[in-house]
Amino acid sequence: MKKIFAAVSVGALIVLSNTVSAEESYRFEDVVHLTCEEVAAQVGDNPARVEAIVRPLAEYSLAKRSLSVPEGRPEIGQQFGELLKAFCTAEPDGLFYNAVDRAIRRLL
Repeated sequence: MKKIFAAVSVGALIVLSNTVSAEESYRFEDVVHLTCEEVAAQVGDNPARVEAIVRPLAEYSLAKRSLSVPEGRPEIGQQFGELLKAFCTAEPDGLFYNAVDRAIRRLL
């Protein structure tokens, strides 16, 4: 379980810094129902897979809240990843989307 949360942190950093595009992509509807544990099982140690799952969830949350990721805050990706890790560690069978949304609300 520990490895996934490291991958989640890396994947989250990639998403919020927009440095890499996903090898595969998902629609919001494809991943909104996944728990933190299910995401962990699907991604293994592959940050690109985490990014592919986080991206539609983060985009949806940002759009619904009329938010955008501010420029000039290079630390935001790491902070986002740390928050995801904390939320998923505290509630591994909680919805991963809830962790993503909570992290976004806390940061922005």
